[in-house]
Amino acid sequence: EGVLFVRAETPTAAKALSMRGGTVARALSERTGLTVTSLKVTVGSVRAPTQPARRRPVRVTPPKDAVDEELERIRGSFPPGQEETARRLASLMALYRVRFPGR
Repeated sequence: EGVLFVRAETPTAAKALSMRGGTVARALSERTGLTVTSLKVTVGSVRAPTQPARRRPVRVTPPKDAVDEELERIRGSFPPGQEETARRLASLMALYRVRFPGR
């Protein structure tokens, strides 16, 4: 416990880190609050961390009957001439209910 494992790309870098191990361990302990007592340095290739696979957005389409149901609930709240706005809001409300059921 308290040992930080470090991989260096070259033997020279590994030697430099090993020689400064105590100083690096103390500095890490002070900065992070973690208990780091020593470093164990090995030589090996250092790879960049892999990026997680990007999730493709999923298109959620509310059923037409759900949109019509929401439209009937809110129709009286909109003045004449605002039918398109009411339909779009109803579509959004139906989408919300599909995306977050039970809320």
